[in-house]
Amino acid sequence: MKADTLRVLSAVLALAALVAAWLAFEMFDHADHPRPAAPAPEAAVRAAPSAPDAVRLPDDVQVRIPAPPAGAPASIHKCTVAGQIVYADRPCANGAGKQLALPGDSAGLAPQRSYQQQLADIEPARRQRLERERQHDDDRRRLAAAVPDKSMQCAEIDRAVAGIDTILRQPYGPEFGDRKNAERKALMDRRFSIGC
Repeated sequence: MKADTLRVLSAVLALAALVAAWLAFEMFDHADHPRPAAPAPEAAVRAAPSAPDAVRLPDDVQVRIPAPPAGAPASIHKCTVAGQIVYADRPCANGAGKQLALPGDSAGLAPQRSYQQQLADIEPARRQRLERERQHDDDRRRLAAAVPDKSMQCAEIDRAVAGIDTILRQPYGPEFGDRKNAERKALMDRRFSIGC
């Protein structure tokens, strides 16, 4: 039995030695013949001096980049096809549909109007926002004033904990004791969070 175990163990060790030797050979072979480093993406693609929309690759191959579309459609059409609403960039096939206007590319700015005129347009919304923030601050202050004083809260928690301690000095069952201990722990956690 021990001879068989020794034979198997020696075969495994011999195989492991062969694999280790092969890995060491591969490692030293790659160290002697390093692979060429791949060029950085920034260095690989350079703009061609002749055409602004072409790029020059390392092997001087020119690639044309397609021009962007002429522009977004000026409107979108809301059509009903087979009982379902479909949005398209051209008029509906049956002529029935609604044309929806799209906002311009200026993201809400009107270049033809002065800065003061545009500012006057957004001033009412700014005032409403400031009024909402002021109302929120007032509500927060009112709520803070409605909360009882910290010393009153601490005294109330201490009375509740003392009541639970009195109950726990009496004989009780395990479920009742677990419930009361959980209540006491919650009260003590609250007392700690208040900073009594």
